[in-house]
Amino acid sequence: MQKYWICLLIFALLCGCKEPVKIGAKTFSEQLVLAEIMAQLLENENIAVKRVIPYGNTRDCIQGLTSGQLDIYTEYTGTGLMILGEPSLSDREKAFSRVKEQFANLGVAWQARLGFANNYVLVMRRDQSIAQKIETMTDLTNVQSLRIGCDEDFTKRPLDGLSAMLRRYGLKTAQTIVEDDKSILYRALLDGEVDIVIGYSTDGQIEAFNLKTLSDNLRFFPVYEAAPIVHNKTLKRYPGINNILGKLAGLIDEKTMRAMNKQVELEGVHYRDVASQFLRKNKLIPEEENKKTSIKNFPLRLKILTN
Repeated sequence: MQKYWICLLIFALLCGCKEPVKIGAKTFSEQLVLAEIMAQLLENENIAVKRVIPYGNTRDCIQGLTSGQLDIYTEYTGTGLMILGEPSLSDREKAFSRVKEQFANLGVAWQARLGFANNYVLVMRRDQSIAQKIETMTDLTNVQSLRIGCDEDFTKRPLDGLSAMLRRYGLKTAQTIVEDDKSILYRALLDGEVDIVIGYSTDGQIEAFNLKTLSDNLRFFPVYEAAPIVHNKTLKRYPGINNILGKLAGLIDEKTMRAMNKQVELEGVHYRDVASQFLRKNKLIPEEENKKTSIKNFPLRLKILTN
């Protein structure tokens, strides 16, 4: 009988020895929130998770995924095309189909899209856009000594980054401020230190500060729909992951994502709390149980006095 229980214990231990799922993220708030949403969702299904949040920029994350340092992170279709060195596609379905097909050759599976696109947008102060009659990106050719603020990643993107954008629109800049902290970039815009910030369509600052987004009238930028991407080896190790992540399909629209970003960046709410609130609101994880004081919470400890 003792031998039976030992064998059963060994079997249970072996079943629980699966390597945890390593979830990564890029360095901005949206990525942190999405990574945490996936982490908590998987944990709710009793899948062990290791958070690597943040992991790095786009290049770091894709290298981490293909090398096995990461199992999952959220990517965007337009960025996926850039990684592949392929031309941009403005058609959402064609872009998703293309990245899904080509990433399969890298051993990576695109999961169902989350429901929003986080597109690059050129943002300026509304009062300045009215005063200078600027509505489109082409209108920026009339701005003398154009000053642009952007993050480092945008300066390094060969197909959909700063240099390619300036060439496409025939723009010349007097100054480019490179800063990865989005709050600093938007503060520089509000203070008049830059004329334009390269932002994201889901940035909470756009609505909060009543900023103007310029029309990409030459359709330079591709569409950037968000979706989890997972290494195929991870799907073999945990076959149910695609169904679990599938619960998020189409659930996060642009308004919802912008509101979550605003909570983190402008209201000081921790991204883990924002993720939990989202999951509970959509009934994907249970509500927090009220902590009740009972005798069960206080294990009885007896001190035996001996003479």
